[in-house]
Amino acid sequence: MFAVAAMPTRNRSTSQLRIVLMNAPTEAEPGQPRAEVMPVAGGFRAVIWPYDSRAAAERVRELLAARGIPSEVIAF
Repeated sequence: MFAVAAMPTRNRSTSQLRIVLMNAPTEAEPGQPRAEVMPVAGGFRAVIWPYDSRAAAERVRELLAARGIPSEVIAF
């Protein structure tokens, strides 16, 4: 499984704003990726997950980069 994670922020509200900027769904729908804020060391990250393939997650990362939102693909 893979996720697309925005760069870490120091507080939850900033990561929640990133989800809005990502235009990602926050409601869980069966079989569809969703966005949520996850705690990480030293802060929080906006994460869209799960993706079954790295290629699918990479396409989303590229779309976000085109909108000026730096992110990375994470395998888990």
